[in-house]
Amino acid sequence: MSKTLVFFGAHPDDESFGPGSTLARYASAGVKVYYVCSTGGEEGTVAPEHLKGHASIAELRSAELKCAGEAVGLAGVFHLSYRDSGMRGSELHASPLYTDSKGWKGQWNAWKGHRKASSLRAMIYLS
Repeated sequence: MSKTLVFFGAHPDDESFGPGSTLARYASAGVKVYYVCSTGGEEGTVAPEHLKGHASIAELRSAELKCAGEAVGLAGVFHLSYRDSGMRGSELHASPLYTDSKGWKGQWNAWKGHRKASSLRAMIYLS
C-alpha cells in the first residue's frame, strides 16, 4: 500500500524553506508528497528584473513553485487560491470548497500572514 504525505503552507516557497529536505526525503523513498498552497504569494515584493517574462508576481511565484516542486519530487500541488494577505489591514476572501481528484473535500479558513499560517501548518501522513 502506498503512502501519501500532504504539506500545508501559506505561500509558494513555503515548501522549500524549512521542510524542503524532509519532503524530498519522503518523495525519494517512494511516498507521494503533495503541497497544498493557500495563496499565490502575490503580495510579496520582487525586484523588477526578476519579473521579466512574467505578467505578475503571482505568475512568477507559480513558475518558481513548479520548479521547486520538481526539484523536491512533489507528486502534485493544490492551489487553494486565497488572496495573499500581505501587510496588516489587507482583507482575505473565503476559499471555495476544495475537492481533489480522489474526492477529498474541505474548506480552508482564511488567515493573515505567516504568523497564523505557521500555527496552522501541519504535515499529515496518510496511509
